[in-house]
Amino acid sequence: MECNNCKREVEGDSKFCPFCGNSLGKAININKNIFKSKTFLTIGVLVVLSIIFLPRILMEKPPSEEQIKNDLILELSNHEEEKLSKMTVINRSTTESTDTITVEVVFTGEKVEYIEKYVMAYYKNEKWQFVDIQLYEPSTWDKYPIVAPTAELLKEESLEYLKNNHNKLGIEGNFYIEDFDEFKVSKNQEDLDLKSKEIAFNYTLKKEAPIFSINGDIQIKYNFDTIYEEWIPCDIIQTDSYKVEYKLLKTWNGNYEEGSFFNIKTGEVKLKITKIEGEEINCEFIWDDNTINKMKGKIQFPYIEIKDVQKPSYYSKCEFMNENGKLKGKIYTDYKEDKSFYFGSDVLTINLTLE
Repeated sequence: MECNNCKREVEGDSKFCPFCGNSLGKAININKNIFKSKTFLTIGVLVVLSIIFLPRILMEKPPSEEQIKNDLILELSNHEEEKLSKMTVINRSTTESTDTITVEVVFTGEKVEYIEKYVMAYYKNEKWQFVDIQLYEPSTWDKYPIVAPTAELLKEESLEYLKNNHNKLGIEGNFYIEDFDEFKVSKNQEDLDLKSKEIAFNYTLKKEAPIFSINGDIQIKYNFDTIYEEWIPCDIIQTDSYKVEYKLLKTWNGNYEEGSFFNIKTGEVKLKITKIEGEEINCEFIWDDNTINKMKGKIQFPYIEIKDVQKPSYYSKCEFMNENGKLKGKIYTDYKEDKSFYFGSDVLTINLTLE
């Protein structure tokens, strides 16, 4: 027998080598081919198992975001004309057999973008299947315009709104304005913030009326109506360049009737307004015989007399006083045809028009 350690020949059945003391137990002959065959067998088994079970493992994965997105598009028929441009997973809860996903989505249309939230539910039997969709926090949904109108595009609508709300032009007395001498898009425009759903356009306005003039830029504000998806005018703002000037300080020509039914005197008269401070007004009546009556009074803005249901007439009410008593009158402020003052009492009627 040969010692495994020192390689010397040992006689008999000694259990230890007399030369080096190494244990002389029975050697085990290892067949390397056995290991080689077992290794190949193990690899082969793993390959077969992967072929059998890998598709099932892949199939049992929860739905991907792409699959969720596709299912969402199929379910939301109300957005057939819009594109799902963005989807964000807010929350996801997955078990062995259920998958619940909360998503926020953005649908982009031709003029409007919609922001909405949904809960998508999936159930796994042999594979994952879509089973339900529900609205999530609809009170937080939103939509806003993505295309801005222009001042020129809304010009006619702005003009109509201005005519119907001319009381916001800062003219005392609710002057009726049927048209303007000039109404055009101003060169001064502000940047538009569409997500705020509020925009404003500046227009240059000009009007020369008999007793007042207006000139400068006004701003018309619009709000975006999310129900009808259109811009609605909502307010008029005067810019720093906008000015109103009154022209009551002038002389008016007219005629008068004085006296009772059987003794009426007629003649010419002039009313010269010399001072206006707030409601206080000073004037002179100059009669045909050059008699001058200086008077003080008050002018009240505004006063409205309904002549018929369709069309009210706007005017201011005046009351003048001197030592002989009171004289009441009206200053018509629509100035379409008559452009007149009218004063009346029990014994005196005066009609005045501009020089």
